[in-house]
Amino acid sequence: MNYQNFFSMRLFFIRKIKIINIILLIILAIIPCVISISGCRSDLNSIEESVNLEKSSKDSIDSQQSINNSEQIINPAVKKPSGEITGAANSYDKKNDTKSNDSRVFNESICSNDIIDLNKDTPDTHDYINQSTDEVLFSFSVCGDNRPADDYLAQPEVFFKLLELIKNQDISFHMTAGDIINGQTSSEDIIKRQFSDYLDAIKILPVINFISPGNHDAANDTTRKYFLEMINHKAFHEAANNKIQIFTTGDSSNIISFNSILESEGSTNNFYYYFEFKGIFFIVLNAFENGYWGAVKEGQLEWLKNVLKKLESEEVFIFIHTPVYSVLNPDTITDGTKHVAFSSKKNLNYVRELLRKYKVDGVFSGHEHMYNKQFHDGTTFIITALSGEYPFVPAEEGGFQHFCKIDIKHDSWVLSVIDSDGKLNYQEEIKYN
Repeated sequence: MNYQNFFSMRLFFIRKIKIINIILLIILAIIPCVISISGCRSDLNSIEESVNLEKSSKDSIDSQQSINNSEQIINPAVKKPSGEITGAANSYDKKNDTKSNDSRVFNESICSNDIIDLNKDTPDTHDYINQSTDEVLFSFSVCGDNRPADDYLAQPEVFFKLLELIKNQDISFHMTAGDIINGQTSSEDIIKRQFSDYLDAIKILPVINFISPGNHDAANDTTRKYFLEMINHKAFHEAANNKIQIFTTGDSSNIISFNSILESEGSTNNFYYYFEFKGIFFIVLNAFENGYWGAVKEGQLEWLKNVLKKLESEEVFIFIHTPVYSVLNPDTITDGTKHVAFSSKKNLNYVRELLRKYKVDGVFSGHEHMYNKQFHDGTTFIITALSGEYPFVPAEEGGFQHFCKIDIKHDSWVLSVIDSDGKLNYQEEIKYN
C-alpha cells in the first residue's frame, strides 16, 4: 500500500514538472517575439519622428530663404566690416558685357580672433576656403617689401618662410610690389650681389616673378640698371618661354621681345608694361622713373591712360609700389613730417580719376609696411608691404608678415591674406568692377 502511494505521488510530480517545463518553453518562445515587435514599433516611431523633423527643417529653411530673398530685393548690399572705407559698388557682367549695380562682396570674413591654420586639413578649413562652388580659373600671389635692413645683409629669414608657403599655393605666377633690395649704394658689386641674393631666394618658386620697382630698387642709376638687366630681363624671357605676351610703350599694343629689351636696356620705359593671362590683364607701373619720386608722370601717365582706355571692358589689376590711398599719409604731406607715398597731390588725384573712370578691379601696392585694404569708387586697393621688412603699425592694425593669394574666377576674385605661420587672417570674394 505504501509503495503504491509512493509511486502514484512520484508519477504526479513528474507530470507537474513536464507541464511547468512546457509552459516555460512557451514563455521563452514568446518573449523574443514580443521584444522584436516592440523594437520594430520603436524603429517605426523613430523613422516617423525623423521624417517629421526633416519636414519641419525643410519648411523652416524654405521660410528663411523666402525671407532672405525678400531682404535681398529690398537691400542687395552686403554690410562691410567696421573701419573699412567704401565707395560706390558696381559689378561687371561678363556674360552680357554690361556694368550693373550689385553687391561687390560675395563673402568676407575677418579672422583675427579665429585664425585658421591652412597647414591643417580640418573640415572647418575646407568649408571656409571652399565657400563658393564656381571654378577657380587660376591663382597668383602678391607680396612686397622683403628687402634687408642694410646693404650688407642677406634676404630676411621670414621671406624664405613665406616663399615656402607660397610655393604650395598652386599659383600661375607671383607679383611683387617692390623694395626687393636695400639699394642704398652706387657700388655695382654690392648692388649686383643684392639682386643675386633676391634671385637666389625667389628660386623657391617654380613660376615667373613680375615686380613693380620700389624706391629702394630704383634708388640710383646703378640700381635701375641692374633691376632692368637682372630682374625684368629674366621675367620677360620666362614670359616669352611661357607664351605670355608683354606689352610696353608705343601704341600700347606693341609686343616687347627679349631682344628688343636687351637693345634698349638704358630706357626706363621697360620698367612699366602690361601682360595678359587667361583673359585677365595685369599692369605693372614704375612710380620712381629717373627724375621723379612717387609719381606716374608724363610719358608713362599718357601710356597708362591709353592702356586703360583700351582695356576698359576687361578685368584689370594694377601693381604700383606707392599706395594710391595711403594709410600713413592720406593728405599727401611732403614737408618731411610724414612718410611720403605719392609726392604730388595733383598727380595722385589724376591717377585716382583714371582708375575710377576705367573701372580698374584691384590695385596692389607696397611701401607702407603693413597689410591694408580699402574700397573706393568700385576699386579695391590693397597694401601688401610686409614680407621681410619691419612693421610700421601693430599686428592688430596690419603689422604682420604676410602674402596675398588671389583666386581668379569667372565673375569674381577671392582675396586671401596668409601670415608667416601659414594661417588665414582674412578672406573676401569680390565681384569685378
